Amino acid sequence: MKKRILYLFGLLNLFLLGCTLGYQEIDGQWHYITWDEGNGKKTKPLEVDNASFEIIQQGTYAKDKYKVFYRGTTIAACAPNTFKQITGTSYIKDKNTVYYKSIPVCKADPKTFKVLDFPYAKDKHTAFCGTVPLRVKNIDSFRVLKKSLGTTTGSRKYLIRQHPELAYLDSLCSAGLVVTSLGAYAQTDDQYFKDYLEIEEPIVLEQDTLNTQ
Repeated sequence: MKKRILYLFGLLNLFLLGCTLGYQEIDGQWHYITWDEGNGKKTKPLEVDNASFEIIQQGTYAKDKYKVFYRGTTIAACAPNTFKQITGTSYIKDKNTVYYKSIPVCKADPKTFKVLDFPYAKDKHTAFCGTVPLRVKNIDSFRVLKKSLGTTTGSRKYLIRQHPELAYLDSLCSAGLVVTSLGAYAQTDDQYFKDYLEIEEPIVLEQDTLNTQ
């Protein structure tokens, strides 16, 4: 209870002092400002081109003519001139790559990428659970049965050690981190998926857990 009170007191102080979290210009230089219970206020100076810097979404995305930033950190290889948010989601893309927040979606095609009920998405080739591509034989029949409200982010290498059948990710994914989910289900006419894993048996869910299509 005491920690909770201190946390709320800290937030109140930020509000009363007019402190803006996220991107803020201080004495002509852009910074990214955070605050948490353990460390209090932290200010991170950013190396940006001031003339072209713009905030896309306060607290998350910004860019200049050279770089795209997510929460004050550069998204490697993301092209600012073709950067675009996918409306209403945490996905972004440029001309070459789709990202979930700042992590690349492995081998996703930006032109045909479509977000389904989270954590699933698809392009013209296959479907994805978070940033992990699934081995879908018939993408046209892929459908989500149950969505997930949360994500888990971890090492690609660790995920493969836990599930050797995902070894194909090493040839598809350059990112060291992958985003997956817990408790989601999808299927095609002849394949069944629990989160990012293909399972053998059809999925039977209670009626009130099914997505309304």
